Amino acid sequence: MALRRYLSQTMTTSARNHADRGRPRAPPGGSSEPYVCVVALLVRAQPTRPPLPSSSSPSLPSSPHTTLQKQLEAIQAIRTKHDAAYVRWEPHLTLLPPFIVPFISVAAAATTTTTTTTKIAAGAEAEEEAEAGETESVKDNDGKAGNQEPHRTLLELSKRIAQVLEEFDSDAVTGKRERTDLELDQAGSFPLRYHHSVHLCPSPSATGRQTLRSIQSALEAALPETVTHARGSRKRKKKGTSDDYKPHLTIGQAQGRDELDALKALGRQVLSADGGCVRVPMDRIQLMCKPVSRSGPYDIFREFAIWPSSRK
Repeated sequence: MALRRYLSQTMTTSARNHADRGRPRAPPGGSSEPYVCVVALLVRAQPTRPPLPSSSSPSLPSSPHTTLQKQLEAIQAIRTKHDAAYVRWEPHLTLLPPFIVPFISVAAAATTTTTTTTKIAAGAEAEEEAEAGETESVKDNDGKAGNQEPHRTLLELSKRIAQVLEEFDSDAVTGKRERTDLELDQAGSFPLRYHHSVHLCPSPSATGRQTLRSIQSALEAALPETVTHARGSRKRKKKGTSDDYKPHLTIGQAQGRDELDALKALGRQVLSADGGCVRVPMDRIQLMCKPVSRSGPYDIFREFAIWPSSRK
């Protein structure tokens, strides 16, 4: 009942929040309020680019943009009813789960005080708990030693993300790595504290799965602060981050076996309707953020081409 009540409250959130989703809105340069940030791959139909070749799907639909658009409409119809994070997120795959900026140094940690609450998490399971509305306290040091304003921190993170993707793209140009899209060909779930999270995900042999995992691993190595400043980071380090990353696109939450089976069946219907998978263009990733005190959707701070040389 608690989940249903939360879903009902969430789905009645102002339409203004839904309309503003994804609009670039940089943090004010002088702001010292902490921001909650995330790095993700937003799933969007892109009519301007033909699909990249796939060994597992040799016969591509005649209009991949139209196919993906139809699939996204079906996914959004499911999320409207079943996903508590619908008003905050477009369909997406998380690469670096929610973390806080500005970063606080070890030396300054002793001076931190709790100033606000927000939804923060790390790892697939914790990320879903944050998206579903559970809250945790955020610590800030009120601009004391070791604190950087969010805007400068985000600019630094942007440089590092761009560098990771430039190096990744260089491997593709030299033939060490293949440019590819991502195929979501399974409906799955995992248990959380109060419900099950249901999602679409790539099977172990799906096209693009290993490429996305490699991108995620490289990003996490280049941005270690996003781990140390994310809720549950110690648990992730102990388990081994790279092995634990499970790419997935959440379609909703379910309580009880009947709801779980029904929601997974809806996911399988989306997959079976057009070619057995959702083919996600791996073109761009997004660094997104919002003030910890603000509810509603994230704003896109920067977008990055995964394969920069192919866009020139």
